[in-house]
Amino acid sequence: MTLEQLKMLVKVAELGSLKAASEKLFKTQPTISQGIKQLENQMGLQLFSRQGYRLLLTDNGNQIYQHALKLLNEAAQIKQLASFLAQGNEATITIAIEASYDLKRILPVFELTQNKFPHTQIILKQEYINGALEAVNSEQADLALTGIDNLTLLSGKYEANKLYQGQLCNVAAPKFLKRHDKLSSVLQLKEEYQIVVQDSGQSSQGINYSVQTGQRCWYVNDFNTKKTLIMSGMGAIT
Repeated sequence: MTLEQLKMLVKVAELGSLKAASEKLFKTQPTISQGIKQLENQMGLQLFSRQGYRLLLTDNGNQIYQHALKLLNEAAQIKQLASFLAQGNEATITIAIEASYDLKRILPVFELTQNKFPHTQIILKQEYINGALEAVNSEQADLALTGIDNLTLLSGKYEANKLYQGQLCNVAAPKFLKRHDKLSSVLQLKEEYQIVVQDSGQSSQGINYSVQTGQRCWYVNDFNTKKTLIMSGMGAIT
């Protein structure tokens, strides 16, 4: 069984005659007829009823016809994919994203990429603090959406574009603040817990960022857990 034979089957089924199928496929009628006969012999099935003026699919032939359509469609998709990759397009791109990044800001870019490069598979990896940049360093990601300081940028190791600028705010739940009705300084929170997301980067393990010196900490590995603990009044971001 070949793709050419399946193409003959589909065209004869759709057009009802060898003559019409030969004109569509640019093949002679004897070639089409021989291809159909070979296919029937290979399968051990009669695919067409030859009783009337038009060639009509038998019940078995109709089942084979439906699967032939799927197979030919998949073959066309493989051909398109091969052509896409042969032009130098990427098969897969992995993007490491620092978890605090607002993904909604870049959704239009993702949508454009999906429409313009439909065969490129996008893999999004969520990382924390230095994890996204480290993923690029270790070649586990092709791109990173993350904060980067000027010293790192000036090292010449990275090509970067600024997307937007944001800031972090100190927050606490009302339940937490009730315990400190005269709060005027972060120094008063030494005995409280600071909820900290752990860095997913390996090279910076043990280094704390924006953590109050000497304050007790609870460490979590995602922002949802961090938010839940803060909203419950068990700790704060300072």
